Amino acid sequence: MLELAVEIGCRFAINNGCHAPGQLEWHSYGADKAVKTGVTIHRVVNW
Repeated sequence: MLELAVEIGCRFAINNGCHAPGQLEWHSYGADKAVKTGVTIHRVVNW
């Protein structure tokens, strides 16, 4: 689904679900997924 959004030119907000101790390792997941899928910094609205 993310690949399709990239293909059609969507803009993205990268967020994470780390709100409690023990979840901080999730912080980079959204950014890593974006990079692997081809989302460029110019398409991220909340960087």
